[in-house]
Amino acid sequence: MSLISNWLARARMLLGCGLCAFAMYQLVWFIHSVDSWGAANKSGAIGLLFFAPVSTFVWSALPRSRNPTEIYTKVRHAILLHAVLTFLLVLVLNIATGLEKIDWLILAIIGIFVDLTLVGLGPWIVEDFSTIQFYRKSILISNGCLVIALLTWSCANIGLVAWNAEKIAAERPYCLQVSRNRFGGYRQVGSLFDLSGLAMQAPSKDHLHFSFHSVLVIQSDSGFDWYNWSYRRSQFMPISEEDLASGVIGMSEPDCKLQLNFVSSLPAIKF
Repeated sequence: MSLISNWLARARMLLGCGLCAFAMYQLVWFIHSVDSWGAANKSGAIGLLFFAPVSTFVWSALPRSRNPTEIYTKVRHAILLHAVLTFLLVLVLNIATGLEKIDWLILAIIGIFVDLTLVGLGPWIVEDFSTIQFYRKSILISNGCLVIALLTWSCANIGLVAWNAEKIAAERPYCLQVSRNRFGGYRQVGSLFDLSGLAMQAPSKDHLHFSFHSVLVIQSDSGFDWYNWSYRRSQFMPISEEDLASGVIGMSEPDCKLQLNFVSSLPAIKF
């Protein structure tokens, strides 16, 4: 019976690792999202939704010389305190504004659900060192590998976009432009970081895109050749005349300055 209970507990903890990894995946995308609510609102949303996953992941990454059992107990208490404070926030918002702040109420409820679920799926007997170590290693490996893989893909996208742009331009002047903000429009790529997979995203709402992920503009004899980046095909694809004339994502003049070897002139990052 003890063996069965041990395996059931480990299966439950692996579900907790999966929830934590899913939340960390969403956090990375949310931080880089073009559909920003502004720095203050985004920070508030992160605090509501991702406190428990981030706290758990940070705990798992602490040096082994630290006492994982004692620290995990404190992390559990912090997460439960966060859930209580979030619940009080829900009550205050509901009393003060009614349903005017419904978006924040929904975020708060989701945050409480994540807090309680992650605590419930974690180790129940914190004095069991082997159980704590299993949970700690599982969190660290699953979440760490996921974040590293996501960041690696994002950085690799820089080289892929740059190489493809240079290849299509074929020694002709060209430039690259990306989404200006969450409402659409374009701006010139200012750094290589703008070409990373996490940063180079088109704003959208209800599955309607307000711009392309990235646009390659090449000088031609007839004017300009236009291409948009396709993540599905991992290359720039020609933009149809119909899309160029679209009132939502269309364009007639480039929002960037064409030059030879455009990518070579970009800094790694621009503050």
